[in-house]
Amino acid sequence: PVSTNSGYIGNTTGYPSGTGNSIHMLTQANGTTYALSFFHMAQENFAVRAGQSVKKAVLGLSGNTGNTTGPHCHLEVINLGKMSIAQAVSQFQATADFPGEMAGGIQVYLVSVM
Repeated sequence: PVSTNSGYIGNTTGYPSGTGNSIHMLTQANGTTYALSFFHMAQENFAVRAGQSVKKAVLGLSGNTGNTTGPHCHLEVINLGKMSIAQAVSQFQATADFPGEMAGGIQVYLVSVM
């Protein structure tokens, strides 16, 4: 299972591209807001839904959707700085883009979680 401590679920998508089924969320740590994306999830019927606030939740199962060579989950973390979750959500709703995608130039870290 893929799980998280807390945050706001921005959206969930089913198999749009090479990233496969994915979950996008916002979370904060020490006053900094982060956009998190979990890719290649096993199924579209996730344990969470868009607009939901979660605490210590199982998001879904790692999988083999999109362009992969085997089951896994990729985690993308984007630092949005001091932007509040409310500001990020407001921008997300106004543009229909996940906040990290609007943050041009912010460094992206990709981590493979087995």
